Amino acid sequence: MEKNEMPSSWTDYIKLMNQEIIPALGCTEPVAVALAAAKAAEALGCAREEIAEMEILVSRNILKNAMSVIIPGTTLYGLEYAAALGFAAGDPGKDLEVLTGLCDKDIALAQRWVNGHKVKVSLAENDETIYIDALAKKDGACGRAVIQGKHNHFLLVERDGETLLQNRKLDEEKGEEIDFSAMSLRDIFDFASGADIKTLEFIEKTNLLNYAISQEGLKNDYGLMIGKGMQARQKKGLVGKDLQNLAIMQTTAAIDARMAGCSMPVMSNSGSGNQGITATVPVCVVAAETGASEEQKIRALTLSHMTAIYIKHHLDRLSALCGAMVAASGVSCAVVYLLGGGYGAVEKAITNMIANITGIICDGAKADCALKVYASLQAAFEAAYLALDGVCAAGIEGIVTGDVEQTIDNLGTLTMEGMKITDKVILDIMLSKTSGDGVGDGR
Repeated sequence: MEKNEMPSSWTDYIKLMNQEIIPALGCTEPVAVALAAAKAAEALGCAREEIAEMEILVSRNILKNAMSVIIPGTTLYGLEYAAALGFAAGDPGKDLEVLTGLCDKDIALAQRWVNGHKVKVSLAENDETIYIDALAKKDGACGRAVIQGKHNHFLLVERDGETLLQNRKLDEEKGEEIDFSAMSLRDIFDFASGADIKTLEFIEKTNLLNYAISQEGLKNDYGLMIGKGMQARQKKGLVGKDLQNLAIMQTTAAIDARMAGCSMPVMSNSGSGNQGITATVPVCVVAAETGASEEQKIRALTLSHMTAIYIKHHLDRLSALCGAMVAASGVSCAVVYLLGGGYGAVEKAITNMIANITGIICDGAKADCALKVYASLQAAFEAAYLALDGVCAAGIEGIVTGDVEQTIDNLGTLTMEGMKITDKVILDIMLSKTSGDGVGDGR
């Protein structure tokens, strides 16, 4: 290899980051439903207000994550409204920012459709984690769009049964042409700390978007106001203004705003805007407060995001495990890096995280996601501080081992196998609380 030439695996890592760190407006599950609906409407080809009938089939995990979160730019929530807004005004060319630019007319049309029972949402009869099948109908004509595996991966687009677009099915929601079996946490650390800084500068975009919504969440009343409430208590002297609290305050403020329908985009990670915010904002706060250089900040952001992507690969994109834990694990590594720790401390930080908060459940996207991010970041800072002191959960304890890669594998096994029934029970409980929500057992 020539001097200054990157290993081929590092080129793959940059490609992977560009695939998994992308802008999104609103919670990615209802937005993915809107994206499928918009594509189906586009395939049908008539004026949007002329669509006579709309149907959506979704997987259980899409349903779970889209039931309770506010749709951006509105005060509405739920799958029917997400679908109706996509059919009414969604621009599929904007990908996960499909609902950018909604106006009162669009919202009123969507409300008329939902109130008039023109939009039918049903559970798909398959075991896919991410699956959305949207139909738009008018005068016997039909447009159809199917998303599978990733929130923006179109498997099929049809008009009256004629195929307009067909892509391969993603294998187990992974889909990247990256050899994850050859990847390790050590590789990620070496990449983040050693790659040519110019090849990593694009990661600064995560800060530009996610910092902006954080400031919005601190200024205005959104959701549970976790971040804004911390800010107020700091001014009263009830909460300290230390590094950890400052990072948690700014991060939860961004989650507050996003979950409450703020119409500002964020930079997502592995299909989750909350994971993108969590992997970004606290790292930038720590970098600023410790006087880190721009290069150190960029490398820390890279380590945080890539660690989250790597751990997430061991899981389904949507599962019973809250993704805040995954993103916060990346933050813990970045905090270690910014405070002068090496790879050995990074290993210890990950082990401490998995020893501590594995098992936080995901019961859908909603305002209290900010609480789970709060708890996960508290754990992340403690895991990092312990690691820097050379303290680590022992390999004889619980699901952790003396090998960090095996520990990450154990987390994946626990989630993918042990928590499958948990996911079903969570959704059953959520559905038992609702009535007349337009969710049936089939089209």
